[in-house]
Formats: sequence, structure tokens, C-alpha cells
Amino acid sequence: MYRIADSCLNAVTPMSAYFVMTLGILQRYRASAGIGTLASLTVPLSAVMLVVWSLLFYAWWALGIPLGPGAPVRLRVGLSPADIWWLSTGSSGERSIETVRGAREHFGIGEHRGSRGGRP
Repeated sequence: MYRIADSCLNAVTPMSAYFVMTLGILQRYRASAGIGTLASLTVPLSAVMLVVWSLLFYAWWALGIPLGPGAPVRLRVGLSPADIWWLSTGSSGERSIETVRGAREHFGIGEHRGSRGGRP
């Protein structure tokens, strides 16, 4: 979600490296153009991009398409991201949720509750 909002607002911010270049090109065709003119021309485009990218993200999420290799859209309850990665790197016969839970019980590690793995 951060990248969606960030990419849409890059065209509007005067801190963008391309803002000055775009303003120079705009002033070739409209000599009276300034920062406000450029911002007023790019805000509607940014709003449309924000809506379209957000709808695309929600559709992607609703369909359950993985975000990348070993990065499922929804994490299973009780498993850490490291456990999810470990499960996704092996074949289904070698690695299962039961082996992860068995290893956790063997080494005395509780259920995952944040970055400390459930330990006090």
C-alpha cells in the first residue's frame, strides 16, 4: 500500500527530481506556468492513478495471487514469516506444518507472537 500511494504522489511533489524538468517543458508551451499550474495539472492524474492502483491491489488480494515467490497474500495463524518461507522452499512431502510445530515443541519455542517468537 505504501508503494501505491508513494508512486501516485511523486508527480505532485515539488521535491521530485523530475518536477523541475517537467516545469521547464511546460513553460516552453505556456510561459506563464508556475509550480501551481503544474501541480493543478498533475493532481487529477495522481488521483486517478491512486484509485486504479488501489482497485488493482484489492483485486489481486481478493483473488489470493501470491505477492512474490514465497510471499503469500495471507499468512497462516501461528506461523512466522520465516516458517512460511521454510515451508514454501521444500516439496510438500518433506515439509509440513506439523514438522514446523513439532520442531517448535522440541526446542521449547511457543507460538509466534511477534518478533520474539512468543518468548518473554
